[in-house]
Amino acid sequence: MKSTDFFSTEAIADGKKVPLFKQDGTDSGQWIHLISAESKESALLGARMYSELAKCDDKDKGVFEKRLDINIGYLAGHVKDWSFEEECTTENVCDTLRNSQRFRDEIATTIENRDFFYGSSES
Repeated sequence: MKSTDFFSTEAIADGKKVPLFKQDGTDSGQWIHLISAESKESALLGARMYSELAKCDDKDKGVFEKRLDINIGYLAGHVKDWSFEEECTTENVCDTLRNSQRFRDEIATTIENRDFFYGSSES
């Protein structure tokens, strides 16, 4: 076996579509296209997020809201496309994430799901 057998770039570079379910568990017919937290692009998003977080001063008013916005920006960077009527822009994705904890949780969980990105399973 060679070390190149463990390279993951090709397997996760394009990301995958994730079906979205209604609160009752039925398929909504909507989807989001996500990239993996193991992708090179995600590594850059993470580096940017940690750099921005390091600039936050715990003494500043609104620091927790600022940290939430930084995290939302990190998660939004993993969304490459979606099936909603609104255009899939960073602004629209961030707005959706600010207003939906459930959506944030779904993205955070899915981008870390190795089986989903490397296998053929759905999230």
